[in-house]
Amino acid sequence: MAATPRYELVCRLADGGMAELHLARLVDEAGRERMIVVKRLPAHAASDPRAAQALLDEARIAATLSHPNIVAVHHVEIAGGQVSIAMEFLPGRDVRALLKQLAGEAVPLAQAAAIALAVCAALHHAHERTDPDGRALRIVHRDVSPHNVVVTYDGLVKLVDFGIARAASRLAHTDLGVVKGKPGYIAPEQVRGRADRRTDIWGAARLLYEMTTGAAPFDGGGDELLRIVVEEDPIPPSARAAEYPPELEAIVLRGLARDPARRYPTAAAMGAELEAFARERALELSAAGLAALMERAFPSGARSAG
Repeated sequence: MAATPRYELVCRLADGGMAELHLARLVDEAGRERMIVVKRLPAHAASDPRAAQALLDEARIAATLSHPNIVAVHHVEIAGGQVSIAMEFLPGRDVRALLKQLAGEAVPLAQAAAIALAVCAALHHAHERTDPDGRALRIVHRDVSPHNVVVTYDGLVKLVDFGIARAASRLAHTDLGVVKGKPGYIAPEQVRGRADRRTDIWGAARLLYEMTTGAAPFDGGGDELLRIVVEEDPIPPSARAAEYPPELEAIVLRGLARDPARRYPTAAAMGAELEAFARERALELSAAGLAALMERAFPSGARSAG
């Protein structure tokens, strides 16, 4: 069996409470170096078997996925009871940071469509995955939000963080009655403790809405927001942004339908309509366009990455 590649932690990138992200330098058996990201449990959770199992579940789900729009997992290490996931390093920023940098300005239509199309492609890949015997894994990300979509400085789009994803094999580890997801990005059925692939389609539409309007589809916060999401339809994008394209509004509102049966049946179907809209509008969907947007929003970061 090949030895696990050696890595050296360089600095902490983020601390999410139940997981830490570290930038690390990986040295392979040939002595070649590259930067990676290591996700592991923080000290206060390292001895918690449930936390360790959750991180292992995430690693197992992510390791089944191989797609250009999903962050790649290099290897998983278990040493001294500590679980670590080594993933590709993405020089860029998440869409949450991009929206913050744009300060209420909408993402240009071409770039918003390019990001949403990449997310739809990533989700369809995850939703369609099967085990070696051809059985559907029924992977659902359940946390599609601006926080979990990264745009690199050279214009690549990656869906990250399968930390609360669920697959058929993970049902035994899911806490019944626990609402998982970020407030404001939880689909109506998630509030009731249910989720399937159409939950992720709602998340993709929610992301597209925010990128193209600079606002959320619902007003309110806390428990009141959860009630609104379950009981009320979203505010039409055209009420948030003047001259909002009606064809795009139809796509977004179908994806955000309260009843999952009224949404697109697959992420690929939503992507196909979005692609048709982009063609009709002659939008240029390219990595170069996304890179230019990242250069405008994060000039120092983009230059250092180049």
